[in-house]
Amino acid sequence: MTTSKPKIAALFSMSVFIIFCLTAAGMSLYYMTVKGAYEWYLYAGLIVLGPIGLGLLFRTVLSYKIVYLGKGSIEVRFPTRFKKVTYKLNSIVRWSETTVKTPGGKFKELEIVFDNKKKLQLSIQEHTNYPQVIKYLKKKCPKKFIQ
Repeated sequence: MTTSKPKIAALFSMSVFIIFCLTAAGMSLYYMTVKGAYEWYLYAGLIVLGPIGLGLLFRTVLSYKIVYLGKGSIEVRFPTRFKKVTYKLNSIVRWSETTVKTPGGKFKELEIVFDNKKKLQLSIQEHTNYPQVIKYLKKKCPKKFIQ
């Protein structure tokens, strides 16, 4: 059974950025309410960085998923939502791999579309065991591969 989950480095870098945004927005709010400072950059920091930090926090927490492949099925677990979804391989409508050349290397993303119109997206930069996932799909359902 192959397991693909988010890489620690991707989660760490996202967490650092979220902490920076929320800290800057919190400090802006602190200076405006407690210190009585009403400068334009405090408003800008609160209005811009607060929603960005909160949006990324909720997106990161809610989209955290662990994918298990094996025994003729794909199981997607969302631990933060206490949800588990299992798909049989015959419920895959199509799957494709997109490769984009960037100055830093290649960006690869896998997209699996199921018969209930749900999509599962994995990328090589953000998820572990990406080559094993591709190998499993090429072995088990090569006819549903779309280029």
